[in-house]
Amino acid sequence: MKKLFLTLFLCLFSAVLFAEDIKYSFNFYTFFMGVQGKYGDDTAWDYQRIRVRPGMVVEAEHFKGVLQLNIDSFFGKGKTIDDVGLTERKKNVGVRVAYLEIINVIPDFTFTAGIKGFSYPYIMLGEGSLIAANYNFGIGNTSLIMMSIDEGNKFSKGGYVVAGEHKDDRKAYILDTVIKGDDFKIRPAFFFVKAEKDWNSDIHVYTYRDKYTHEKAYIAAVDMKIFFVDLNGAYLKYSNQDFVTEEKLNAWSFMADAAVHINLGDFSFLPFFTWLGGQKNEDTKKVSFTNTMGDMFLLTPGGRLFLLQSGGMQDTYVGMCSELLGIDTDKHGGSLGIHGSKTAGLQVSYKIGAFNCDVLYGYVQSDKKNILGNKYIGQEVDVMLNYNITPRLSVLSEMAYIKKGQEGFLDGNAWQIIVATIFKGL
Repeated sequence: MKKLFLTLFLCLFSAVLFAEDIKYSFNFYTFFMGVQGKYGDDTAWDYQRIRVRPGMVVEAEHFKGVLQLNIDSFFGKGKTIDDVGLTERKKNVGVRVAYLEIINVIPDFTFTAGIKGFSYPYIMLGEGSLIAANYNFGIGNTSLIMMSIDEGNKFSKGGYVVAGEHKDDRKAYILDTVIKGDDFKIRPAFFFVKAEKDWNSDIHVYTYRDKYTHEKAYIAAVDMKIFFVDLNGAYLKYSNQDFVTEEKLNAWSFMADAAVHINLGDFSFLPFFTWLGGQKNEDTKKVSFTNTMGDMFLLTPGGRLFLLQSGGMQDTYVGMCSELLGIDTDKHGGSLGIHGSKTAGLQVSYKIGAFNCDVLYGYVQSDKKNILGNKYIGQEVDVMLNYNITPRLSVLSEMAYIKKGQEGFLDGNAWQIIVATIFKGL
């Protein structure tokens, strides 16, 4: 599907190039990051990363074409706890976005085709091949999107080498609406995610068994900002079938998040609460909301805490927690727990001139007691310092510290420091 969209994009892009009154613009984004950290007495992070994203935008009457490349490189000693994920991604060069928009050929409608990003709080973050139609109705807009979020083809993944071609993808069908006013924004959305016959997400390998259609998910979500209050919620209904045991899984889970903005001069305060939960019957029926989002969408937006909610600069979850907490670090960021979690915290921000400072504190407990009868996972304190040298060049540092809670969750305390330079130019 991605090859088809690229071919279509190049043909349409060529048509734009020969149109009259063409406007060109170029952009260039580069990012360098160094990471150090420990979990208990062991080194958990010790590597550097550089990312470069050159891009171009071409605009003509009723048309807009966007192309952006992504060049990633990892180097250094790696992460001792999760070396495999880092090693597999040491160098990555590819197309990040390549899409064409047709604007107002039909009044108030925009049609999009190509490889483009889509994001929704706590559910989805990333790029994929898509076709979308957007209608602007004045006080808002609504979009209908068909997106291929995992491409089916010959590949090697997760230690499995699969011969032959399999054409099936994992697709998402999305209805996304935004309604805005002076003091509010409401964004309801509905997702239907379906893995085709030859895809099995549980063991991450294609299986050519046409009699099984494994994965389906229905997600109803809402993202609201009313005056100084942010509210997010989502409900997930999920079904799948294990390829090996042929056992069927039907489960549900939910996410709820609330935050209040308080501004006092140069300071701002954000108390917040995040609850990730789901049904609590036998073990085979328990699914984590963010883990399932990550399984389906590959990368899920994190929360606010840098480590325990994957809210920091890294785009994979904390490797130290993966085995104990049922998190797969290679696929997504997400919050804690097979059985969900509850996080209460406070963010304090200070801004003066080109300098910004954010301090976060969070208390995290499991949504359900573990086998030892414990619920307290731990506490986290984060500090982020950011200085804008120029409007396009900034340097920043993130520091995080986790204090271990009760037994059965974390093996020890942890800390991480990130130093980065970001340039957004042209």
